[in-house]
Amino acid sequence: MTTENKHFISLDEILSIVFKCTHCQTRISIPLTGSEKLPAKCPSCDFSLLSERRSTEARILDFLRFIADFKTPDPKWQFSFALEIRNREDE
Repeated sequence: MTTENKHFISLDEILSIVFKCTHCQTRISIPLTGSEKLPAKCPSCDFSLLSERRSTEARILDFLRFIADFKTPDPKWQFSFALEIRNREDE
């Protein structure tokens, strides 16, 4: 018999998203709430983080708002959200 372990995080466990500069590996944490702009460049090496800035930034900010809006489920809902994450032990 085989078993499989799955790992989930609920949206209320997410505090921020983290950008990792592909040039210097610096990480920039963006909180879910209160973020109206994203960094255009890495604060460490000045490398451009978003090539198509306007459309990419809007989509990322929409994603942040989605998580912030849905992390506390409405009591009328009969469901909640969770994200399945990769099991590092399987790598």
